[in-house]
Amino acid sequence: AIYLFLVKNELHFYYKGMEELIRIHSSYFSMYLAFSVLLIGLHTYHHWNSTRWFNIILRILLCTFFTFFMYVLAARTVFFVLILMMIGLSFYYFYKNKKLILGIFLAVFICISAYYLLSLKNFYLRFYYVFHPKSWEWKGLETKNEWLIKKVLWGCNLEAILSSNWLMGAGTGDSWQSVMPCYKRWNFQGYEKKYNAHNQYLETWLRMGIIGLATLMTGFWIPLWKSLKRKYLYYAVFLTLFMFSILTESMLDRQFHRALTALRNRRTKVTRRVTSKK
Repeated sequence: AIYLFLVKNELHFYYKGMEELIRIHSSYFSMYLAFSVLLIGLHTYHHWNSTRWFNIILRILLCTFFTFFMYVLAARTVFFVLILMMIGLSFYYFYKNKKLILGIFLAVFICISAYYLLSLKNFYLRFYYVFHPKSWEWKGLETKNEWLIKKVLWGCNLEAILSSNWLMGAGTGDSWQSVMPCYKRWNFQGYEKKYNAHNQYLETWLRMGIIGLATLMTGFWIPLWKSLKRKYLYYAVFLTLFMFSILTESMLDRQFHRALTALRNRRTKVTRRVTSKK
């Protein structure tokens, strides 16, 4: 992006422009960045006494860079989840070590930093159409309010589910045909582009029925419960971040996300075996 700006005078420091360069959806890539920030923070805390100050400074700079990258990508859901998880983990660790006042100060600092980022133009424009009163009017293909677009997406998928597919589902290959009539009725661009539900829970329910949805939820909650019980917070953080991130995206539709989730599950299984042997 810097090279294109300096050499060709092309501006890519906004979420659509950056997506063209990295060729990954902004929400998806932001989730990787958010997990990296949380992972670095957890690892630094657990190894604080054995980590040199030079390495700590490098990690702080790296987290700052990742956060700035998230600001450029302007992924709202992932950003909010990251902020909430950082505040929650701060309270947990500082309360555990009887330093609650320090945890409160850190949480306040995180909130102020988040507010500052949200007030900047790149993020502000992403929220403008959501909350601006003049944009709360459905105009078909010309609608720019992303909250209204999501409401149509979720409403049409939920309508298709409740009409005839809530129990067994419409099938993994035919689910989009169930929602197309609703998209067409709303004069929505998803009819031409065959948009998915932009919500993994609705997407799974539509395709595989209530049994598939229950299987998906079980596949999240059981590992989350076990990881919290065994205090393996790295995996718990990953699962929590992923579970909230798929509220606004059907991330398991992409091969890259399925591979990442499978790799993380395998890594956790191997780590648990090695730890148990010790």
